[in-house]
Amino acid sequence: MAYTGQPADCGGPTFASFIAIAFTGSSVAGLLDASENSSMEWDMTKEPGTIVVRTLRELEGRHSSSDHTTLVIEESVSFLIAVASRFLDRSLNVRLQPYDVSFGQWPFLMALWAEEGISQRELSRRLSKEEATTTRTLGRMEAEGLISRGSDPGDKRQRKISLTRKGRMLRDKLVPEALDVTAVAVAALSEKEVAALRTALKKIIGSLKDNLSQDAQD
Repeated sequence: MAYTGQPADCGGPTFASFIAIAFTGSSVAGLLDASENSSMEWDMTKEPGTIVVRTLRELEGRHSSSDHTTLVIEESVSFLIAVASRFLDRSLNVRLQPYDVSFGQWPFLMALWAEEGISQRELSRRLSKEEATTTRTLGRMEAEGLISRGSDPGDKRQRKISLTRKGRMLRDKLVPEALDVTAVAVAALSEKEVAALRTALKKIIGSLKDNLSQDAQD
């Protein structure tokens, strides 16, 4: 199936966020969309430099033209990171549910266990969250008795966020659960591989943040 400039409706999640990577020698002229089980092939152009997206199953037994840049979905770094993140999220969410803590609340709890009394704006910055998301999440956490919000004497426009006794007591219960999930995730890796993975992920995060900052300035 040739791509004609408009993304087809595949009836499922898109790969747009997974395949936004650099294609050496090729020009990405549009958005690639496909569901996770898609068997579609997308030809961006009929000229040399065509980008073809395939699954590993499709690629078996096929000859890839030297005029094409082929993206194998299951080998895409961004796709693999997204899948790993999704499984980590699900695994941790299972561990959090018995404590009536949502996955969305987890990063806020971690940040506040590290340091209480910070402003809502600073909390948003540290977690790379939109302030609207922070406001909604903190509202739920306050209603559930996990945090309290007080005024900042130095800036009446800001509110300082602190944990309640209930919120603090969750630390010693939830941190071991999170460490167990991480241990399962890296069980097949050596210490050297874990260190290399950590370094690589930090570099990826840094590159993406720098790119977003540059795009915002343009």
